[in-house]
Amino acid sequence: MIKFECEFATDKVTINDKFRFEEGDYVKLYDFVDVDWDNVLNVSSVDEMWKKFKSTLLDGMDKFIPKGEVRKGE
Repeated sequence: MIKFECEFATDKVTINDKFRFEEGDYVKLYDFVDVDWDNVLNVSSVDEMWKKFKSTLLDGMDKFIPKGEVRKGE
């Protein structure tokens, strides 16, 4: 038998933190991410590329996809 303990912590996620994807303005999000990716991702490492890509996408999601309680059944 193997027994172990694992301690971990996470930030508390509340209902207001969830994206309401069904209410997103995807036309504006598409326009927001329609950038010169060759220029944006012109950095020295794959890790930096990922950070820039992720940051750009999350910025667009924050602007064009509302957060809050997800309404089920609508």
